[in-house]
Amino acid sequence: MKVIKINKSIRRGDIIHYLVVYDAATVEEINYLVSDWCESDLNGSSYGYTYSWSVVEDESMISKVLLNEVEKKNKAIVCLNYHKAMIEDYLNKQNS
Repeated sequence: MKVIKINKSIRRGDIIHYLVVYDAATVEEINYLVSDWCESDLNGSSYGYTYSWSVVEDESMISKVLLNEVEKKNKAIVCLNYHKAMIEDYLNKQNS
């Protein structure tokens, strides 16, 4: 896995964001993902922005980012399981 550090410069300062990509990701794929994140992030949409990215080499930072990604995925799984259970309950009531 690679961790990509995005530095998005806007009128009020800089925003740092980290992306996790597979080792096999090409520069073109990373450019696309970085550009997509910057466009999706509303900061700077009024006055414009610039951005740059780099591959994170610091092992402790990589671990920190990956652990954060695991935590986000675990929270998403909990939410999806809850939503699934609500749908199943609704369907069970409809079929009763």
